[in-house]
Order: sequence, then C-alpha cells, then structure tokens
Amino acid sequence: MAELKVEDSAEFYINNKFRSKSEVPLSSELTKDLTVQARYWFTQWFEMYSVDDEELGERVMTRETCSGFFDACARDSTKKNINVETREKAIKEFFLEDRDHDEKLKINDFLRFYKNNLIRKSDAIWKNLQAHEIGYDLNPEPRNALTYKNDDNVTRDQSILPRCQIANNPELLEVLFKLDEKLDTGTSDQIWDLIASLKTNRQLYMSILTNDE
Repeated sequence: MAELKVEDSAEFYINNKFRSKSEVPLSSELTKDLTVQARYWFTQWFEMYSVDDEELGERVMTRETCSGFFDACARDSTKKNINVETREKAIKEFFLEDRDHDEKLKINDFLRFYKNNLIRKSDAIWKNLQAHEIGYDLNPEPRNALTYKNDDNVTRDQSILPRCQIANNPELLEVLFKLDEKLDTGTSDQIWDLIASLKTNRQLYMSILTNDE
C-alpha cells in the first residue's frame, strides 16, 4: 500500500457490476447499424410513447411524451418518477436529434439517438431495456418471473440448458421432427410437447423479424 502512496485511513469502494454472459450486441459489427432485435424494441418504445401528428401524418414524440418515457425507465429501480433536473437533461439530449427543429421527434430521430449513443451511454440503454422487461439476450424477461437472482434452482446462463441446446441445434431438431413422423399418435403428441417446451430457435426468430422465407 505504501508503494501506491495510499494512507492507512483511506477507504475503498468496490463496484461489482455483473453483465450476463448471454448479453448480445445492439449493433452490427459490419454495418454499425442497430441489430434487428434492438431496432424492434426501440421502435416498440417509440410507438408506446408517441402520438399521432395530423399535420405531419405520422407519429411523433413530444417533450411531454419523452418525459413519460424517462419516468417509465426510472420507476424500475427507484419506484418513483425521475427528478426534474435529470429528466430535462435527458430530454435535451434526445432533442439534439430534432434536426428540423420542430420540437417533434420522428421514428428515425429516435432510432438515431440510440444508434449514436450505443457506446457512450451503453449502461443507460441496458437499464432502459431492463426497465421495459427486456433481458440481456433481447428477449422478453417478465419482472416477476423466477430468475437466478431470486431462485437458486434457476441457471444463470440459460444457454447451457438442454432446451436451449436442442433448440439451437438444427440436427437435433431435425431428429425430433423425423421421430414425430414415424411414431404413433400418442408418442407423437409427447414429441410435440417436448418441441413446444424448447427455447425459441434464434435463427427462426430472426428470420421472422426480418420477414425472410
């Protein structure tokens, strides 16, 4: 400690910040644009906190609706509305994307804010996602559901569970479907019950989001 020139009476604070192993990127390394899943959730937020603008013929976010959005994000951890000073600062940053200065954020403005702040405001963005019950894998994560945080029987890394391993293994899925074709009705129903209990296949999920065949 002497080499570090730290006094004996000094106090230390350790911030043990845990990030889930299954955290997925919010932007594409290739295009640097938002991923399909990230864009989907940010668009959902815009739809929730925007209003119809008859003059423009599209939905927009105003300073008032932005205020409601930030309050919703803050309530997850504080159980109360964000303080006025912090709210106004956040709204001011959002409206830097209002490039035509009409005091109305369009969907592209909203998405551009998140795209431009993925690195600088990464922690805040993930907190926004958690406040809206979105997990580190960008899948819905209901707040009252059992997790490794409130139940010792729940595995922290969901990807190691059999239902995830099977769901993301095309060869195993193909075996299940072939078994369903060959077995009798009773056993076939059990196979379908097993398939229904599997985690959503990520490749199929992404193809649905992108409308791929």
